[in-house]
Amino acid sequence: MLRRWLSLAVLPLTACQTAGSDPDLAVRVFDQLAYRGTAGAHPNSLQLMLETDYEKGRLSRWEEPVWVTVEGVSSTDKEYAQIRRIMAELGAVAGTEINYVEPGGRRRSGNFRFSFLDQENLIINKSEFASCAARVNRYGDSRIKSVHVRIAMKNAKQLQRCIYHEVLHGFGLAHTTLVPSVMNYGSDADSPTAWDLMVLRTMYSKTFESGMTRQDSLHLARRAVQTSQ
Repeated sequence: MLRRWLSLAVLPLTACQTAGSDPDLAVRVFDQLAYRGTAGAHPNSLQLMLETDYEKGRLSRWEEPVWVTVEGVSSTDKEYAQIRRIMAELGAVAGTEINYVEPGGRRRSGNFRFSFLDQENLIINKSEFASCAARVNRYGDSRIKSVHVRIAMKNAKQLQRCIYHEVLHGFGLAHTTLVPSVMNYGSDADSPTAWDLMVLRTMYSKTFESGMTRQDSLHLARRAVQTSQ
């Protein structure tokens, strides 16, 4: 019953599917990407996620303009150009305003910070190695407050995939194991697939807001469907 009603909550998602697609699959992909993933989605993680933790997930997204700061590369470097292109692309899909501020600028500090580091690997979760990682800080109501993306330059072999993956985390997406996706470690996608873009667009539609539980989403979706009939 839960999945049946959740399918109503993601009408923009399912409406974009090609003929022959499985609507229930679209629902499950949305469920994973919008509600903080599922246990085992990260291949190097030693942390276990209980079903009770998964069910407590809340929708998390930006509700205010994004101010980007890029450290460790100059504004003339290709990495900086990639950041601007990717942030503009995903910001347009989400309908989120993207601005830039120089590191250490007096106007205001960036709330979406990129740090390019001259090292081989990052250590995350105290004991895991990664070439890039994103730390997402949220307000108590699950609105995204700030993001810090770190990239180890000496080991960033797939820089484009790395940036897309971490930026999507910064927009509130988690991992998926179900479909080709830049958020799926079992996929070779180096840019967002149709699945990623549909979930991002749906999450940031007017039907949803930060902090919504699955039950909140189902209630609003049910009312929207009844109104449209």
